[in-house]
Amino acid sequence: MLKEKILDIYNVSKGRYGAPKIQQALDAEAIKISVKRTYRLIYI
Repeated sequence: MLKEKILDIYNVSKGRYGAPKIQQALDAEAIKISVKRTYRLIYI
């Protein structure tokens, strides 16, 4: 579920958002995870 949400944000931004911006977008939706975890879920 979390990985799908992260990938949705990534795809909506057409791949322009990196881990910090995606983490900020998740934070705005009250989902608290670190930038490192966000990075791992996007790229690994």
